[in-house]
Amino acid sequence: MWSFLRRLLGRGRDGFDLPELAARLEMPVEKLATVQPRYRSFTIAKRAGGSRTICAPEDSLRDVQRAILHRVIAGLRAHPAAHGFERGR
Repeated sequence: MWSFLRRLLGRGRDGFDLPELAARLEMPVEKLATVQPRYRSFTIAKRAGGSRTICAPEDSLRDVQRAILHRVIAGLRAHPAAHGFERGR
C-alpha cells in the first residue's frame, strides 16, 4: 500500500514519507501501511438506457482517501486562473 500512496502523493520535493503522512492523517503508521488499494465493482442502470460500471474503494481505502482529502488536499489552493471546483468562481 505504501508504494501506492507514494506514487499517488509524489515523493520528492513536496511529497510525504509514511510517518509524516500518518501524522497528518492522525492515523497510526501501522494502520496506514496495511491499507490495500482494493475496489469492488458493480453496475448501475443509466437513465437513458445501458449500464455504467462503478469501481468503489473498499472501506479501509475509502477512509484513507477521505482523510487525505480533508487533512491534506483541502488546504491546497488552485492556480488563480482555475475556476472549476472553486467556491465563488
